[in-house]
Amino acid sequence: MASAMYDKGRERFGNGDVDWVNDTIQATLVNTSLYTPNLATDEFIADVPSAAIIMSVTVVGKSNTGGVLDADETVFPNVAEGVVAGALILWKNTDFDNSSPLLAYIDNAPELPATGEGTDVIVAWDNGANKVLKL
Repeated sequence: MASAMYDKGRERFGNGDVDWVNDTIQATLVNTSLYTPNLATDEFIADVPSAAIIMSVTVVGKSNTGGVLDADETVFPNVAEGVVAGALILWKNTDFDNSSPLLAYIDNAPELPATGEGTDVIVAWDNGANKVLKL
């Protein structure tokens, strides 16, 4: 699957329900053998099987310039040895899994797939025109 936005995430951006810069945005590493996204129907982080979730961290240093979203490198600390992360999911954290909307599924970052070695997995976002995501 190619990287893409979830339909409901795109809708939330369009309705102004997601503020990339000021909302708490999480990045979650996922095991793609345990989760196949349905971009049309998956809506909340609760729709992702807990067994597929490797680790979540807060995205920091976010900016939005002309609808191009950027952020600092995202660091997933001490990813367990042998764990394979095939993609990551961006989502807005509302403190409740059943209302925390999925925004984007990304499987084409240069660091992915990543196999844990007990060290950090660092996702360096694209420095090209699209950065993290272009709306």
